[in-house]
Amino acid sequence: MLTTKRLTLRAPREDDLHAMFAVYSNSNAMKYWFTPPHEDISVTKKLLDGRISHWSHTPTNFQIELDGSFIGNAGNFSKTNSGRCWCQIIGAKAMCAKRLRQSFRICGK
Repeated sequence: MLTTKRLTLRAPREDDLHAMFAVYSNSNAMKYWFTPPHEDISVTKKLLDGRISHWSHTPTNFQIELDGSFIGNAGNFSKTNSGRCWCQIIGAKAMCAKRLRQSFRICGK
């Protein structure tokens, strides 16, 4: 888990389902995504299950929290779309924080 003053980047959890569906079923939020909005929560559940499974061996797709609530995600999702990120300003900021911390760890600080 990584935290900044405003954001937390963490592993996906089962209790993210309803908050994720609120985002993934919203046509404005999905406007630039590579799939259409989710019409049924079962689609979001399948996505979340995949992220939880993926996290267990490759923790590269972070759930983003603001004030304890899921607001999005950032990272590499799978081998098939490894270059795609949900890069809203807040997601980009979160990933910058992660990379900055990695840089300090590599430099031994």
